[in-house]
Amino acid sequence: MAATNISDLAIVPEVFQEYMEKLIIKNSAFINSGLVVNVPSFDPGKGFVTNAPAFMGFTGADEVLSDSVPLTVNAIGSVNSVTPVNARGKSFGANDLVTVIAGADPLGNLASKYANYWSRTLNTTAVSAMLGAAAGLDADYGAGTIINNQPTVALSADLIIDTQFLMGEQADVLSIFLCHSAVLATLRKNDLTKDIILDSSTNPVTTYQGMRVVVDDTLAPAAGVYPIILAANAAMVYADGTNPAVAIEVDRDILSGDDIVTSRKRYLMHPQGASWKGAANTFPTNAALATAANWEATDQSQPSAVPFRVLKCLLA
Repeated sequence: MAATNISDLAIVPEVFQEYMEKLIIKNSAFINSGLVVNVPSFDPGKGFVTNAPAFMGFTGADEVLSDSVPLTVNAIGSVNSVTPVNARGKSFGANDLVTVIAGADPLGNLASKYANYWSRTLNTTAVSAMLGAAAGLDADYGAGTIINNQPTVALSADLIIDTQFLMGEQADVLSIFLCHSAVLATLRKNDLTKDIILDSSTNPVTTYQGMRVVVDDTLAPAAGVYPIILAANAAMVYADGTNPAVAIEVDRDILSGDDIVTSRKRYLMHPQGASWKGAANTFPTNAALATAANWEATDQSQPSAVPFRVLKCLLA
């Protein structure tokens, strides 16, 4: 019986891409928690960035109605919000790689492995962008507006509450608590979390002070200082714009017996309230996304337009 090679698999790129994207969304804790909203209509386009008009908040005092003095018509301010396009790819190879994905459904296994990979990768992109944007916007609005930076203070309920109320009267919109697993472990040791069952799921969801806890170890400490992100629903916008023709490609070196599979992805992962000002004519790395100087506020007048805040502190 002849062996099946990866190059023998009948992959239809458009079908494979659609199936893999559904798995990515299904598997993503960031999307399932509400932190990231998937907006398929937000097209990444063909360039390095995409532009979208953003209307500024309404300000100014109201006017008393009169039958003799008409209301003053005020202009609605708007700015151009720039979103960087992320273009990434990853190849894997092994001798007779098909044995790695062998099973009753080798195509499904291949899609599942790549979906898991891209779900983790998207999380890293999201964390990089949120931390970079938070630092850039904290500089724009004034230190301590977006980031509660406490590098010598241990994690406490008071610190978290202080960070929530950087949002002022809108503190309650921060419904997601994104942290490193070590932070969650510390909260649990102090019996500060609750596990609840949502109506739509039998899986328990961990909450802290009413916020849904999402764990991602991309939020690694620097010199012992852990970043914690408190965010509102839809704080990040995601949109996939991958060309199905290059979403998945396979090849085989018949002389060495090496199988190669390559996946490419083009997507947006953008923090609300921020605008990109990084290097032109290049796709950003995660390091670039995490750089404060590459971000600026969309609405310079209203920090409340930024639907997330960051706490940086020690664990003990």
